[in-house]
Amino acid sequence: MGQAEQAEQASRLLRESLASQLTLWLKQKLVRKLLVDRAELLAAQEQATRKALNVDARLTRLEEQIQQQNQAYERRIEDLNRQLVAAKEESRELIRARIIQVKAEMETARMRLLARAEEKD
Repeated sequence: MGQAEQAEQASRLLRESLASQLTLWLKQKLVRKLLVDRAELLAAQEQATRKALNVDARLTRLEEQIQQQNQAYERRIEDLNRQLVAAKEESRELIRARIIQVKAEMETARMRLLARAEEKD
């Protein structure tokens, strides 16, 4: 084997070795990059999960407050309806009493008229 062949073989071996080392280095770099990306994605997912849980907790508290307010309003409306029914009944009683009073006044006025009519006769 001549020097030219030896040089060519050495050059080929060197290229193969460099290519192999470069491939290995690129694989390692890619794996490191994938691991870093994965860790970042997991951190982002964890943060998003925490935020979602916080929002859910706030919505739950808000929903409970709204339900409590609605229950308070519903109790107040029921109370007002009871007061309204009672007021209507009181008003009815007042009207009935007024009717009786007017009938009595009417009867008294009729009796007076009859009495006057009898006096004139």
